[in-house]
Amino acid sequence: MTIKQKIIATANHNGLIFYKEGVFYKLYNEHAMLYYENISAFKVSVKFYKNINQLVYSVGFPVSSFNPAILGNNVQLVKSENKIVISDYTFKTTPDFNSWKTQFKTLPNKTVLKKEEESLSSMLGNYEKLKQQVLSIQLMHNTPLQVMQQLSKLQIELS
Repeated sequence: MTIKQKIIATANHNGLIFYKEGVFYKLYNEHAMLYYENISAFKVSVKFYKNINQLVYSVGFPVSSFNPAILGNNVQLVKSENKIVISDYTFKTTPDFNSWKTQFKTLPNKTVLKKEEESLSSMLGNYEKLKQQVLSIQLMHNTPLQVMQQLSKLQIELS
């Protein structure tokens, strides 16, 4: 099952769908939010999927640690080879997904990264220029007053 299919199934289901991925169960987007808010505040992972051009929020935990009792005694679950579906769970809170997801850090887009790289490159260039200016001060051939004047010029340039 692709990530796109999982996201669509999650958006169209009112309960919880735990997808088995290797030795983990994972919940996506709205179901990750419902699990996080109502059952257990596990770490929420945020990943950008290029093939669907979307950030996906997920919660995961080992298959061996899945305990249906944490959901309550009256919960009906349907287990298959690659997922567990819970349809009749009553949630204590159901926050708005779009406002909920804003609390988690996301990766900056490529435009922001490029601007940060340019800024860093500019700073490194300024550092090298400053380094050369400091190294060019002739301590042994100047009077203390001349050295102070050169350092004063550097201070003004830096501020």
